[in-house]
Amino acid sequence: MKRQHRVPYRRKKARLSGTSAEPPGDYSLNFRIRYRSTAETLKDVFADFLPDQVKHGHVVQTMDAYAHKYGRANRLLTVLNMMFQWALDRGKVEANPCVSVKRFATKSRDRLLSHEEYEAIHAASQDWMQCIMDVCYLIGQRIGDVLEIEEEHIVDRDIFFQQQKTGKQLIAGWTSELVEAVKRSREVVRNKRYLLGSRDDKPRAHTNVWREFKRAAAKAKVMDATLHDIRAMSGTHADEQGPTLWRSWAIPIEKRPRSTCETSA
Repeated sequence: MKRQHRVPYRRKKARLSGTSAEPPGDYSLNFRIRYRSTAETLKDVFADFLPDQVKHGHVVQTMDAYAHKYGRANRLLTVLNMMFQWALDRGKVEANPCVSVKRFATKSRDRLLSHEEYEAIHAASQDWMQCIMDVCYLIGQRIGDVLEIEEEHIVDRDIFFQQQKTGKQLIAGWTSELVEAVKRSREVVRNKRYLLGSRDDKPRAHTNVWREFKRAAAKAKVMDATLHDIRAMSGTHADEQGPTLWRSWAIPIEKRPRSTCETSA
């Protein structure tokens, strides 16, 4: 296994494991899986530290070590900050060394998938991945939110869900295309709880979805494509075609027009 970057420190063995093994708060299963994975990386990075030996400079040094992967570096900082805040609140450490450590600025992608590229990736994907792509495109939301759609959120008038990132409550109104996408998802996936879940009535792992999308994109010979590009493509097409043709595009629940949801699944 590839060895993680370690912050050099010659003292007795560390125990970042003394902090919480689970993220504090009400988070989705996919977030918890990513939290645990990142926490394991941090335990190895700081393997020669006790929690109260970690200083601001050590955190900055870790960020520098992962500067070539700024997305991962920011995720490490987020989880480390959560771990130390948990420990600080419980009197296990005297300070949070992550305070004032700067995150790497992320660059906005200007990549827009064409219809032809989308269809090529779609055709190269497994059937369950096709269902995920269809629902993502039709409601225009983040992949993490789409994977968390439960059957109890799907009602006669609309699909209700809550964004993980912002906490906003959203609805997606029915269109004939969304009705067909949900119907096919149920037939293909057969998860009793989650519309696009995996086996044992659990949500599908985010990493598995990304892996399958990258495999299909490579097979279709579509370069530099990510799942996020489907949301950008959806938003662009919604702007072009107008709200009457895009009643399924999710909106904040408080802005719901009375006439948006007339078709039932």
